[in-house]
Amino acid sequence: MENLEALRDAIAPYLPEARGYATACFKGKRWNGKPLLILLDTALTSTGFSYFSFVEPRVRRFERELLDGLALSSSRSLFMQRSWYCVSDRCAQIMLSAISHFSSRDEKSEMKKLIDWAHNADPFRRDDPFSKTKGLGVFSIQYLRGQLGLDVPIPDRSVRKFLTAYYSSELNTPVEIMRAIDEVSSSLGITRLELVWAIWIRFDSEGRSRLTGL
Repeated sequence: MENLEALRDAIAPYLPEARGYATACFKGKRWNGKPLLILLDTALTSTGFSYFSFVEPRVRRFERELLDGLALSSSRSLFMQRSWYCVSDRCAQIMLSAISHFSSRDEKSEMKKLIDWAHNADPFRRDDPFSKTKGLGVFSIQYLRGQLGLDVPIPDRSVRKFLTAYYSSELNTPVEIMRAIDEVSSSLGITRLELVWAIWIRFDSEGRSRLTGL
């Protein structure tokens, strides 16, 4: 790749916040380790809405208003139709599939099922039942695996757009984007999740600046 120092400078201001997100994932504390919230975050993120202005606030609202005493096994009725916290058929399909495959007697058991899935899932073969869920593509599988503590490359449009600016050739496929994430994170001495979160936070910061005129 080219311009590694320029890339380092571009994400440096966002790395402290990115490290906070990544550390929460690695320590099993993302969304306080609650499987239902982690899955809802993933399902909403898969719809393509802005993460920081749309997805995260809605998951937090769900946590405040609806989560008390709720587990995967008792949440099926909430996702049978669209709502402010389940905004599309894709979101509903992912949540209902997750409930079918990962519900258990308690959150600890549900999290164990999810982590076991994360360690064995392949985003390209998609040879386990949950990975075959309609609407759950390479990005969503990798994103969920990252939320569950694996340091995996997550190939989305923002990451592709950012990294392409520092490469002499276009990054067109998920495999190419994931390889670029591997290369850049290794060269910078940071985790893959830190790199990806830093890029997302940078794009969000740029968006806020445009909206406020700063």
